Amino acid sequence: MTVELLSSTENPIWTCAIAASMCYDSTPSYNTVKGCIKSGHHSVLEHASFTFRITGISRSLLAQLTRHRLASFSVQSQRYCSYAETDVSFVMPGNDKYLNGEILESAYDSLAAYNQIIAHGHSPENARAVLPNCMPTSLCMTVNLRELATICNQRLCAHAQAEIRQLFAAIKKVLLDCPKFSDEDKEIFRLLLVPKCETHPVPYCTEVKSCHKYKYLTELVK
Repeated sequence: MTVELLSSTENPIWTCAIAASMCYDSTPSYNTVKGCIKSGHHSVLEHASFTFRITGISRSLLAQLTRHRLASFSVQSQRYCSYAETDVSFVMPGNDKYLNGEILESAYDSLAAYNQIIAHGHSPENARAVLPNCMPTSLCMTVNLRELATICNQRLCAHAQAEIRQLFAAIKKVLLDCPKFSDEDKEIFRLLLVPKCETHPVPYCTEVKSCHKYKYLTELVK
């Protein structure tokens, strides 16, 4: 899996600060953005956006990713791109050697069937019906900061599947490591791009089954 930042709003958090100042007829400041986040006035975060190139993820992850409808996706097409007679690096769901062995065996059987269908003169768009969810794919994703925060709140949770947790941890790292962003930008990224349990001033778990990193709110109240 690789994640590359292709482009972004210039001075993203300062752009949000200018937008927020329009609401309050005030002087733009980073503190205004922090205040908006604290009060739940998150619409100002929609003025900052980012475009990522993502490669080496599974079609299984893609199905989860595209449920986030406020992001935009351009995905490698299985209709027009052929995998016939190519080396494919299947994406495994975890580190279980037995499970991965079983999945790989089935995946290579599916790829063999795909190649046979193509060899019989059928198109990739019809042959793809036999391809597994562990097929690799690549895409470009454009997302505004508000939606990116919302996705991270859900997908950085310990209950999210490992591959999608890895993806959004990588996206967060790319933003924090990028030299084009200021310290103020990165402070806001660290504040927003967290699992949902850490979006509260005092972290607490909202899941039915806790990972036990934080207590439930009812426990904290007691």
